[in-house]
Amino acid sequence: MNTAMGLVTKELGNLLKARAMVRERHLTIMKTIIDCASWREIVFDLQYSDHEIFNRGS
Repeated sequence: MNTAMGLVTKELGNLLKARAMVRERHLTIMKTIIDCASWREIVFDLQYSDHEIFNRGS
């Protein structure tokens, strides 16, 4: 089990490094999915996250 978790963690890290531009969106989706969220909740959280990122840059 530890080997599997290590591989998943490594691959997730590689994905987030390779896609730096969408890193925040990927993290938001993953955090929302942890709570077994519906697609509607995921979309809501993405919209909130995008709003926060946009306002942070202003």
